[in-house]
Amino acid sequence: MNGVPVDLPVQSLVGREVTNIDLTMHQLKIHFDGGALIDIEGSWNLRDRTGKVIDQQCDPPAERDAYRIHRLLLQAVTAASIDAPRSFTLTFTSGDALTVLDDSQRYESFSLRIDGRELHI
Repeated sequence: MNGVPVDLPVQSLVGREVTNIDLTMHQLKIHFDGGALIDIEGSWNLRDRTGKVIDQQCDPPAERDAYRIHRLLLQAVTAASIDAPRSFTLTFTSGDALTVLDDSQRYESFSLRIDGRELHI
């Protein structure tokens, strides 16, 4: 666990829209306009505007009944916050909020590509 730094540049995602979401066995990639990307290899959860968890990382993936992360498609980020050293959260126009956690002692939890800069946490 490297820890989420207090200066993680997630504010640069405010105003960007989700254009594509890729799912693989152990990764969730969220692409934004302008070439920004969050590549999540660790824990995450998606909450609706009431705070109810509507989707989250499951291991193994076969234990889930459905993904709901698709709700973020074409949604723009309206706010970004950091809860260092544990997580960061993006809130979208729909009111849904995605939290990405750094909770692994052994593996990289996520990486960001924003404005040509790449950061691995």
